Amino acid sequence: MNYGQLKSQVAARLHRTDLTSVIPEFIEAARVRIGADLRSLSNYKAAAVSGFTSGRATLPADLGSISALRDADGTPLTFVHVAEVEYNSGTMVYSVDGPDLIVPQADSGSSYNLTYFAIPAALSNDSDVSDSMNEWPGLWQYATMIEAAIYLQDWELYDRMVDAYQGTLSGANWTGNLYGPGLRMIDSGRNALAAGSGL
Repeated sequence: MNYGQLKSQVAARLHRTDLTSVIPEFIEAARVRIGADLRSLSNYKAAAVSGFTSGRATLPADLGSISALRDADGTPLTFVHVAEVEYNSGTMVYSVDGPDLIVPQADSGSSYNLTYFAIPAALSNDSDVSDSMNEWPGLWQYATMIEAAIYLQDWELYDRMVDAYQGTLSGANWTGNLYGPGLRMIDSGRNALAAGSGL
């Protein structure tokens, strides 16, 4: 399934011809929802984080949630709330503040290995395909229908689509659950619809 097919399927399932201009908005909101919830190999990534200044470095733009952060020797760091970072200086901890990774002891020469679950890439051309879209097309359909139901204020449809979405999501996460659940960050400093927020 590609972006164009998803738009057509959603319009057909809604039995509406007057939503063509807003269906892409539903899909964009669905993409962010999926990025916050999906824990599958299709959106599991690794990246090196470096370039620290005063213990801060920029996180990947497509970050949905962190699975693990390890130092160069492979030692895992422990997550602490951003308000507690100052009390853990010199220990193996990290936190997140908006788009920034905070590692108190990191300096300009430090590098950390981040594994994370990514928000799927934005779709713009009808031929665009997300990795998770190929693997879990129903997840995209149901997530998009949830957003359509909210727009239409059709709460019966909303309930049905949430049930279908959660069922499909459970299957997707169970299949890809080789790494355990990721940390779903509370990140009030970022726009929920911005690429990389996942919230």
